[in-house]
Parts: sequence; structure tokens; C-alpha cells
Amino acid sequence: MRARKFDLTKVKEMFNTYLKWRKDQNVDDIENYDFTEQLTVKEIYPHSYHKTDKYGRPIYIELISQCDIDEVLKRSNEDRMMRYYIKEYERSLKFRFDACGIKAGKIIEQSLTIICAKDLGISAVTGKTKKFMKIASDIGQNYYPEMLGNMYIINAGFFFSAVWTIAKAFLDEKTAKKVSVIGSDYIKELKNHIDLENLPKALGGTCECKDIKGGCFYSDIGPWNPQGGLTLKYSEEIFWNVK
Repeated sequence: MRARKFDLTKVKEMFNTYLKWRKDQNVDDIENYDFTEQLTVKEIYPHSYHKTDKYGRPIYIELISQCDIDEVLKRSNEDRMMRYYIKEYERSLKFRFDACGIKAGKIIEQSLTIICAKDLGISAVTGKTKKFMKIASDIGQNYYPEMLGNMYIINAGFFFSAVWTIAKAFLDEKTAKKVSVIGSDYIKELKNHIDLENLPKALGGTCECKDIKGGCFYSDIGPWNPQGGLTLKYSEEIFWNVK
């Protein structure tokens, strides 16, 4: 209801659209979707859920400047990437948030996102990039509203303004207000919300996830997956591991 400002007509319309979409996409069975190319995609699109912030929320990290959209779509495709995003949203709803809530001793319903835009140039703004960004933003806004607590776009350089202008066009006003764009002096702001041991070294923290093959961007580590790694089978049994 918050996503539609408590307008009951809009809430009803949104909910009916949501139910139809879940049926069309077979979302209830999405955990069985096997994204076999995940490791090869991560090689050129570093991203992961990684520990929690000071409020107990899961942190999502992404090196957007290292993402080669053309190569991603060679190793996967738009439909498979969309289903991968849906699967990760569902995992947060059903597992990550609850596990974080148990750990923190309070209700957790949102995450904190960090997008590193270091060295992202104007050449990154292609037609495929725009389409890819719209697909990702539409899934979040239309079907998983309010899951985003805060987003920090860090290391934003001169050319990032062009990218942000495009990305912002895909966001509603309320979501856009949750986004902070910061230059290279971002660490002071992040330290207000994240302990450095929970932030990857590549982003100014101290964590390297040395025990996990591939490191922090392959970790998916947190209360929902204490040992980290991408081999965890998500199920209700996950909660027995929360301490």
C-alpha cells in the first residue's frame, strides 16, 4: 500500500496485476529455476548480496562499470536474466529478510544497495544498456516495491550524469529519492550505515571473503547463508542456521 500512497483503487489494480504476473512467470516455482550461467555472468558482471548494514538489512553490491552488457547477453539472454532477477527478489522476500530479522531481533523488509560506477564512461550508454536497465528497474518497481531501503551510487564520475539521467527516467519519484549519487569521497557516508568489516575491500571496506571462491562478489554471505558461496539450496531449513 505504501508503494501506491494508500490509494485503495491503485492498490487493488496493482495487486491484481501482480497476481497475474506471478502466474504468467510461474514465480511460485522460481526457486527451481537453474541459472546455469551464473558464474560466467559474474565474471563480467560482478554482483552479490554481501552481509548486512548497521540496521540489519542485507547489502547488495554491484560493479556496474565492469558490466559488459553485450557479453552478458552472449552468455545469457534477456529472458533468463529477468528470471534470475526474479529469483533473487523472491529469495530476499522468503529467506534473506526473515533470516536478517531473526538475527537483528526485529522486522527486516528492505535492503541497502551499493552500485560502484567507477570509470563508467559515456560509451557504456548503449541501446542494449538502456533496455537492460529498464527490465531490471521495472521488475523492482512494479512487482517488488518498497524492498529498496537505500541505494548509494558511488565513485560517480563526470560521465555518470548521462547514465544517471537515463536510469532516473525509469524510476518513480519515491524510488529516485532513495538514491544518493556520491563521488570518490563516499566512504564517510557509507561508514554511517555499514561497518567496514561488512564492506568489500574493493569498495573501501576490509572484507575479502578469502574462504569463498571468487571472493565477496561470489559470496551471497549473510545470516541467510553464514558460510557463504553460491551452492546453498534455499529452503525453510535455512532458518535453523541463523544464530
